[in-house]
Amino acid sequence: MKDKLVEDLTAARQIYDKDVRLGAVVAVDALIQHLEALGVDRKLWAPLVGLSGALGDAIVGVHNPHTAVEKPKAGPRRPIQDETSKAWAAAAVSLLTIAGDTLPQALRRVAPLIGMSPAELKNFRKRLTRDNGQQVRPELSKAYDTAIMTHKNDPDVAAIATALGKPIPSPRQAAEAAMETIVKLTAMPNKPAS
Repeated sequence: MKDKLVEDLTAARQIYDKDVRLGAVVAVDALIQHLEALGVDRKLWAPLVGLSGALGDAIVGVHNPHTAVEKPKAGPRRPIQDETSKAWAAAAVSLLTIAGDTLPQALRRVAPLIGMSPAELKNFRKRLTRDNGQQVRPELSKAYDTAIMTHKNDPDVAAIATALGKPIPSPRQAAEAAMETIVKLTAMPNKPAS
């Protein structure tokens, strides 16, 4: 059964590479079929059916409450997932510089993971860290702070590390983890460059 899900998700990814919206519909549908085959109560996966329908409606321009767009607020209108990836990338750059890399080295290493030039990432990082993150969406500052905090000798971090039975990561380890997060957020098949 797991093999069928992986097979269906692989097919969805191939479609996604050509048509993002249709690929997303196929991936959600594959998950729905897998949950149904497992005998999971329909009430638990019914929201996914609604989401699949809404994604299909979006392809043909039909309004659906699942994907209704709120009236835009001031600020950028870029997808939050893309912006969050940039925040994690900025954090990875900061962590690499703490670990001893030069800023240009860190920028060259991380920027390709999110399809930005080193200069674009440098400017984004500057906006993110200037004025306590007031120039960007609050959730981006939070993502950056979360990534940066993981290496600090902070009582909260120490408590989490102790609870997980793991040591507090070094700045380089935290940077590697941030880069892995970027790859997961962007669903890019490449690995961070060494």
